[in-house]
Order: sequence, then structure tokens, then C-alpha cells
Amino acid sequence: MRPTLFRCAFVALALTACAVDEPELATRQHGLDSPLLEQLEALPGVTVTELPPRPDAEQFLLVVTQPVDHANPDGAVFQQRVVIRSRGVTRPTTLASTGYGLFGANPRDNEISFMLQGNAITVEHRLRGFDPDPADPKYLTIRQAAADHHHIVELLRPIFTGNWISTGGSRAE
Repeated sequence: MRPTLFRCAFVALALTACAVDEPELATRQHGLDSPLLEQLEALPGVTVTELPPRPDAEQFLLVVTQPVDHANPDGAVFQQRVVIRSRGVTRPTTLASTGYGLFGANPRDNEISFMLQGNAITVEHRLRGFDPDPADPKYLTIRQAAADHHHIVELLRPIFTGNWISTGGSRAE
């Protein structure tokens, strides 16, 4: 795909606004000694699986407990999968919703995280991975999905302290 003038201008502006201290990337630890792993494992209602790291990133699969109906947080819950590719907690972070399932648990860059060489957090659409019992399609709304994403940002924003950008795939409710 050939970059458009708008994309190039956006990336130049974003890179200027999101300047990062590169030594953080070089000194970050991988594997079981990862401070990021410890921080993720301390999150309430979250189960973390460390995925094989890449040379430039740590990777994780999170399973986040979410209410089926955010207006009734004490009601039924479901498990929502989130994958993270982290290049450093102070780098820019892109939260992307798939609109559907995750299509596997391999963290991938989206176009913005790739251009910024930042973190990529991908969230599957609600009720798509581990369906609650019973799965009620009346809770497949934009309002409920936005509340899911808000909860994930509330959990992860204290860890990923750089600038955040939100994007996502198609999903019509």
C-alpha cells in the first residue's frame, strides 16, 4: 500500500508528538524477568499468557473478565481476549478493535503501530471468543463494546504511559 500524503503528514506529526527515549527499548527485558509481565499479572480480573517475544517486542495474551451488561456489573460476565505487542511502555500505544474475533492469538501491528513503531493492543469484539452462558445478542451494542474498551484502557493506561491512539476494523451493529 502506498502511503498517502495525509498518512505521511499524520505519522510525521505523531512521531514528533510521541518522541521516545530509545534507551528504554534497548534495556527492556524479555522473558520471565519482565517487569511488564509482572504488572500485567497484577491487574484485577485479567489472566496473562506470555507469548514468544520478537527481537523488538514483548508479546502477551490477556483474558479480561467483562460484564455482559455494563449497566449490571454484578450480572453475567464473559472473557474477552486482548493481545499486546509491547515495544516499551512509554512508546505510543494503539488500541485496535477487530470488530470480530482475534483470528488466532498472534499479536500483530496495525498500520498505525507499525508506522510509529509503538505498542499494538488488539481487542476482539465482545462475545466473540469465549461466549458467556447464555450469550444474548441484545448486548452486542456499540455502547457495550465501548464500555469494554474503556475498561481495558483503564486497566492498561497506568502501565502504557505514552500517547494513545484508537482505531479498529469494521463492525455494524
